Amino acid sequence: MAYANFEVKQINKQLNATLDTNTITNTQTQIESLKTIINSLKNTISQQKAKLVELIDVGDRADLNAKINANINDLSKKTTEYYSLVRSLSTMAYENSAVNTDPKYRIRGFFPIPEPKGNPPQHIIQFEYAYRYLKLDNTGNELDTYEMIDPSSGQKMKGTFTDWNIITGPLRERYYDSSTRTYKWNTENIGDGDINNINQIDIPITKGEKVEIKIRSISEAGWPLNPLKSEWSNSVVIDFPANLQTTNQIINILNDAQVEEETIKLEETLASSGVNTHIQDSIPNPASGSGTYFKHQSANLSVDIKQKNVDNNLSEINTTDLQSHLETLSSNTYITISRPSGSSSAYLSATGTLQQLFQAIVDSSAAIYDNFVSYITE
Repeated sequence: MAYANFEVKQINKQLNATLDTNTITNTQTQIESLKTIINSLKNTISQQKAKLVELIDVGDRADLNAKINANINDLSKKTTEYYSLVRSLSTMAYENSAVNTDPKYRIRGFFPIPEPKGNPPQHIIQFEYAYRYLKLDNTGNELDTYEMIDPSSGQKMKGTFTDWNIITGPLRERYYDSSTRTYKWNTENIGDGDINNINQIDIPITKGEKVEIKIRSISEAGWPLNPLKSEWSNSVVIDFPANLQTTNQIINILNDAQVEEETIKLEETLASSGVNTHIQDSIPNPASGSGTYFKHQSANLSVDIKQKNVDNNLSEINTTDLQSHLETLSSNTYITISRPSGSSSAYLSATGTLQQLFQAIVDSSAAIYDNFVSYITE
């Protein structure tokens, strides 16, 4: 088979031909890049929160909290970008009705047609090609044997099934030459893509396979009853190229995007319920042995505080954050005490803040104030 040119080609490129492969692969690259950034931000935030627990200085905690909030905002933006890109791929798959199918490959190519021989010249009018699949060491597969009964003798016979597949190619076409009043054989035109030429092959192949091919020619001598066939040619072995994709990479990307979109929908549902905000605000609790328990910062926890109305009753309720409440605890915490024996007040009970109670105690004796001052100035 000198000068034969065989190559492995994909034959189902028509599927998903409308897809913009460059856009898809570029978008996938951006998605993977965003994933890396998002994971990096999550790790940074986690490390910063762990450090936050160790800080005692109020200013240092405020600075680190500002950095954490900035990273959380950046994380939110990158996550939104990621969601948008994933949805664009998912939409592309839906709008283009992408077909989930793997590439199909064939060994295809042409081989030369021998010149006519004899006088008058006898043309080659047809070919047969045989092929078989080899192991990676270029040896053939083990042949299977089958049993059958000879109907004439009734004896059991064994047959060995060959691993060679023989394909008979198309017959060379003829035309009528009116000048000589004879039929002549057409000249093959391998440049015409609408013609099945007699000197072409088409053999299926998949990843990891090797195919051995050999060819023999059929002459017009003796045709059509007993055409003359040549000996089989020397064989050639074709390997499946290592650089060819055996799965549809573009469709895999689109399918992955559709799966990721379902995950995004779940994440958005959790976000709309406030779960993400809840998690983002949490910080590690170093007192937890397992490290799985998290606590929130007091500035982001709400508390309800009561207010006293004109009738001296606690009825109005305002909501504030826990940190602010703790900082003004004595002036915003109400208590009710009963009138003691010997009191000259007409009220059976009195309701006021802790601050007001402490001040009343101090006002009852200047010594209490003096003692308090000495304690805090020691």
